[in-house]
Amino acid sequence: MTVKMCVENDISIPPVKKRKTSTRIDDAFESQHHFDTKEEQERITSFYPLLDSVITGIDQRFEQETCKTMTAMGKLQSLDIGRDDMRIIANKFKVSLDELEAEVGLLQGYDGSVPKGSTTNTTREWLDWLKESDWSSMFQAFYKSIQCFAVLLVTSCSCERAFSKLAHVKNKLKSTMSQQRLDPLMLLYIEKELASSVKFLNHIIVIKSITPGERRLILKDRKMKKP
Repeated sequence: MTVKMCVENDISIPPVKKRKTSTRIDDAFESQHHFDTKEEQERITSFYPLLDSVITGIDQRFEQETCKTMTAMGKLQSLDIGRDDMRIIANKFKVSLDELEAEVGLLQGYDGSVPKGSTTNTTREWLDWLKESDWSSMFQAFYKSIQCFAVLLVTSCSCERAFSKLAHVKNKLKSTMSQQRLDPLMLLYIEKELASSVKFLNHIIVIKSITPGERRLILKDRKMKKP
């Protein structure tokens, strides 16, 4: 691909330098390898180190325990799961293994239509189905597992986005802002789509209807008089 791009853009490919590395840098000069082509040189000196770095980063970001939990939850949502995978879910989300196994058996024998699959939409369908049928109290272990899995952080992207937005809220001009004020401002900024949909007039009416001594913010209808 690189050679093709160089040919298309009329870029000259430099020849391979076959001179030996100085013994001050590499003591084992007898085992030094000379590349025959530029492609081989770039593959060994650039592509392979980059590939190792990417694989190492993926292994660090996606922990083995998280991958096992995701695999087990996919089987649970499909109602095609063994006891070993149930044990992983029970230990992860602190639910009873025996109760979870019994509830899965009941759902497998249910005559009606239940959601099945291993996608994100299936997780929402399970939560909606259990709420609408009012069976969330009957299948408590199964419902709790689905709930915990729905908010499980697979990567640290959301945390990284929150830290990047922190610089917008608490900048150099607001460096003395207290933590008590910063927390609600960060929540509003991160969830700004949800905050923009709030109808403030309805909330003001509710606050005005509360007894003055019980509400946090006392609204005054009259203007403050100048001294």
